Amino acid sequence: MAHYLIKKPDELTVSEIKCILEAWSVSEWLQLDADGFRKQFRHSEFHLLRDDTQKIVCLTRINRNFTVQFVNTTYTIPELVGLVSLQERKGYAKQLLNEVVANLNSRNLECVGFCAKDVRTFYEKSGIPIYYNQAKFLMEKENDVSDPVTDDDILAVCLSAETAVLFQNLSSASPAYIVN
Repeated sequence: MAHYLIKKPDELTVSEIKCILEAWSVSEWLQLDADGFRKQFRHSEFHLLRDDTQKIVCLTRINRNFTVQFVNTTYTIPELVGLVSLQERKGYAKQLLNEVVANLNSRNLECVGFCAKDVRTFYEKSGIPIYYNQAKFLMEKENDVSDPVTDDDILAVCLSAETAVLFQNLSSASPAYIVN
């Protein structure tokens, strides 16, 4: 049986940080030391599943510093990022996702996520509402150039009806912009 816990970056051990970075396998982050990791992800919380031997079997991050501007309204909304199961086909990712959703609901927090087409089925089977092909209307600004997000879909992990409508109504005529 896997055990669920949440840790802030400064609560993670060096070995936990190493495990997270290896699981994510993002080349520019692999060189981070513990202090650099804690600084880079200071606005995050890490949701973990551990097995009976305390080994991390699944992890994800909630970015508490994700800000999106819709026309005249700016929202800072938690973002589910980096869901990785270290042991596939054991149900750990679905278990962790269920734990995260229950935790966010208990704290009355909204949360959005993003995914590529090739993992849609997982989120569909997990009961997460998906706004198909809507992520292309969410733009990132780099050097004053707007580029669409590279994911395909928007995940309504925990959204109020009002916030859900904002994401559902994105279009080429009405895009939104990531502020941070």
